[in-house]
Amino acid sequence: SFNGCINLVAYPPFLKDIERYKEKFASVGETLKIIPFFGEYKGISYPKGYTQDEQRSVGIHDEWFKKVNRKGFTCPAGQKTALIFPDGKVARCGQIGEDNILGNFLDPNFKLLEDSLPCQAEFCPCDEGDIIPEDNNKDGTGIEIMRKKPEIESVPQAPSIKRGIYFTWDIHYKCNFRCPYCWFYEKWIPEGNRNVHLSPQEWVKHWMRIYDKYGQIHIEITGGEPFIYPNFIEIVKQLSKIHTIKITTNMSGDIATFVKEIDPNRVHLDLNFHPLFADVDDLIKKAILLKKAGFKAGVCYLAYPPQMKQIGGFKRIFEDSGINFALAAFWGEYAGKRYPESYTQQEIDLIRPFLGDIDRITYHLKSESPKGKLCNAGYKYAIVQADGNIVRCGQLADNFIGSIFKEDFQLFNEPLPCEAEVCPCNEYVNLI
Repeated sequence: SFNGCINLVAYPPFLKDIERYKEKFASVGETLKIIPFFGEYKGISYPKGYTQDEQRSVGIHDEWFKKVNRKGFTCPAGQKTALIFPDGKVARCGQIGEDNILGNFLDPNFKLLEDSLPCQAEFCPCDEGDIIPEDNNKDGTGIEIMRKKPEIESVPQAPSIKRGIYFTWDIHYKCNFRCPYCWFYEKWIPEGNRNVHLSPQEWVKHWMRIYDKYGQIHIEITGGEPFIYPNFIEIVKQLSKIHTIKITTNMSGDIATFVKEIDPNRVHLDLNFHPLFADVDDLIKKAILLKKAGFKAGVCYLAYPPQMKQIGGFKRIFEDSGINFALAAFWGEYAGKRYPESYTQQEIDLIRPFLGDIDRITYHLKSESPKGKLCNAGYKYAIVQADGNIVRCGQLADNFIGSIFKEDFQLFNEPLPCEAEVCPCNEYVNLI
């Protein structure tokens, strides 16, 4: 039942792995907080030494540099916050240290400052830098009133987060592509009858109820194509103030408006490239637009048998544009053969390096059964279907465990044995 966070200092040798680390933690519903490195490495002083691309990866920008350069600003360090050293000495903050000792914590007469004073530090790299002045709000004496700036505005205090919870949300069963390898290829019309269209405010109300029970969780929005859901960008804008979000999209949506409205620190995207319906140059332009705006966005390509010969060419095209390229194995039937069982050894050798961890090879490529293994699906993870029904996982699509529209919905109290024969998606990460 503990609250917690995962931090990574953006030490220069670690920069190349930051996106991989973020995606790894996001896959289990956790957010990795990147902390800029303050110091010198190979003769370069950081954080000023970060390149523009590195700044975007770390999540810093011109406004951030202004925020951490607080010298001369009125600051409540020493009045509302302080640093206690091992010997009991108390300093205003870590950057001033023993240059400004307020007293000793072991002294029964020790007191904090009566008033806020001007900051004496050149930079404020730690959490103390989250305390910033309200530019247009001063008290009668002209002293700037300080406040702790919240990450998310207008959200009540969360309960203790019991575990790293994440949901997949099939926002609707509707798509503007008709890919022959899609799970829903012949089902769009009947499945589309389950779609529910609510306003952004109504969706926020239902996801807020999840927040009230479990705190901030991670939502992976898919479908269907999410961007063609009515008011989708506004829904993401409002929900991302409460929960973190990942969107799986075919990139046919209004990306220009999206990057203007959405916070890249709260939302990232999985871009699916479907060459039967999408132009590679157009997708690259949109992907670059996302990257320039600070979004994490890599491309996934399906190893569908007729598309296998194009893998090498598309990989070069995307990577030459600075876009990560990944593969997913095809699950289904083609030319009378069942896949992934029918991949040749040569095709398996081609796909395997893109899949990464051994569990993905075991369950996604080799299609081994997870049945009977203890699994967090239903306990830490669940799927919200287009009509609001909730299931443990995609393989148990008819075994409802509740509805997001019901106030009494709750996840399982503990992990339970897996009931599925196969696990073709990434839900295998819930296996224990």
